[in-house]
Amino acid sequence: MFKLLIYNFKASVRVSLSLFKIMIPVIVIVHLLKHLDLISYLAIPLKPVMLFLDLPPEAGIVWAMALANSIYGGLIAFSSLGLKEITIAQASTLGIVVLICHNIIIEVLVARRCGLNIFFQFIFRIFCAVTIGYVVMTFYKSFDLFQGPAQTLLPVQIEQLSLKETFIQELYNLISIFGIIFSLMMLMSFFERVGIMRFISKILELVLKPLGLSREILPPTAIGLSMGLTYGAGLIIESIDGKSIDRRSIFLALTLMGICHSLIEDTILVLAMGGELWGLFIVRIILGYCYIFGLSKANDSLEFIRKWLLSTRGKELQP
Repeated sequence: MFKLLIYNFKASVRVSLSLFKIMIPVIVIVHLLKHLDLISYLAIPLKPVMLFLDLPPEAGIVWAMALANSIYGGLIAFSSLGLKEITIAQASTLGIVVLICHNIIIEVLVARRCGLNIFFQFIFRIFCAVTIGYVVMTFYKSFDLFQGPAQTLLPVQIEQLSLKETFIQELYNLISIFGIIFSLMMLMSFFERVGIMRFISKILELVLKPLGLSREILPPTAIGLSMGLTYGAGLIIESIDGKSIDRRSIFLALTLMGICHSLIEDTILVLAMGGELWGLFIVRIILGYCYIFGLSKANDSLEFIRKWLLSTRGKELQP
C-alpha cells in the first residue's frame, strides 16, 4: 500500500507539473488582461455571434470572460452586467456556449500536450458551441418554448479580490488540482484492484463502441466527462507514458471531452444563470456525441483514402 501511495504521488507530481507549465503563464496573462480592463475587447468579435444566436450583444462579454478564464469568470461577468432581461431560452443558449467553450486557452494547450493539433481543437470547439447553441435556440423559438424571463440565482454585486488575495486563490486552485489528480490516481488504482474499472470500461464500451476507442483510454475518458478535461487529459498523459494508445483514440477522446466535460459540476454552475436542464445537459450530450461520431467516420474515411492513395502509388511504381 505504501509503495502504491509513493508511486501515485510521484506520478501526480509529474502530471501536475506538466499541466502547471501550461496553466500558470495563461493564468498570469488572463489576470493581467483583467487588471488592464482589456477582457471586454475580446467580446467585440463575438457580438455578431451573439446576434446570430439571438442573444444581447453584451452577452459576448460573458462568453469572452469564460473563454479567457473559466465558467466562474463568465458567471462573474453575467452578474456584473446584470443581464436580467433575457429569457430562459436565451440563458440556456448562452449557457451552452459557455459550457462547451470556457477556459479554452489552457484546455487546447493541454490537448496539445497530448499530441493534438491546437488550431483544430480551438476551431472545432467554437464551431460546436455556436452550432449546438443555434440548434437549441432555433428549436426553442420554433415551438415557443422557455420564452419566459430567466430566474437567475446569481448576485449582482461581486467583490473584487486584491492582488494578494488573487495570488492566494490561484495558489489554492493549483494545490487543489494536484490534490484531485492524486486522489483520482489513488481511486483508479483501487478501482483497478477490485475490478470496478473493468465494469466501468464495459459500460463505456457500449456507449463509445461506435467511436472505436481503445480500451486503455476509456477510464480517463470517463474521468474527463465527469470531472473535467484537465483531469482526464492529465490521466491520458500518464497513460501515454506507460501504455501504447493509438493517436486516433486520443484525438477522439479529448475532442469529445472538449464538448462534454465536467457534466455534473459545470452544468449545475451554469444553471444559476437561469437556463433549463434539458438543453444544457441532455441536448449537449446527444449533439456532442453525434459530432464526435461524424468526426470519427470522417477520420476513418480520410485514413482509408490516404492508405488507398499510398497503395495506388505503390502499384504505379512497380515495374
